[in-house]
Amino acid sequence: MLDDLSAFGLSKQTTRPVWITIEVPRNAAAGAYTAKVQVTAPGLKAQELEIALEVIGLELPSPEQWSFHLDQWQHPAAVARVNKVKVWSEEHFRAMEPQMRMLAAAGQKVITATLNKDPGTFRPSILTKT
Repeated sequence: MLDDLSAFGLSKQTTRPVWITIEVPRNAAAGAYTAKVQVTAPGLKAQELEIALEVIGLELPSPEQWSFHLDQWQHPAAVARVNKVKVWSEEHFRAMEPQMRMLAAAGQKVITATLNKDPGTFRPSILTKT
């Protein structure tokens, strides 16, 4: 699930994918750019990571003009569960908005939502062979 969290917990010796969006101004000069990102955790020394980016001399049209068909499937119940709100409530729609805006900015032109009768009854552990 895409999310817009400013912080999240992570158990030790585990990994989690992170999506970083870098807005490159349309008038940015071509060339190599670097930036530092600081990763912090309570009780630990801050870590600095360097991000390198090369801007080439080409400009993409805006996403609404793309002919590419991006279709990242969504499961609305996951957003409600993560945000601890009632499915299809006003709070749920507000919680989905940042993800939908990120997808639209990436060129998503459709919303494909997996819906089932009672999403609260699905438990991945029942699929695990014991």
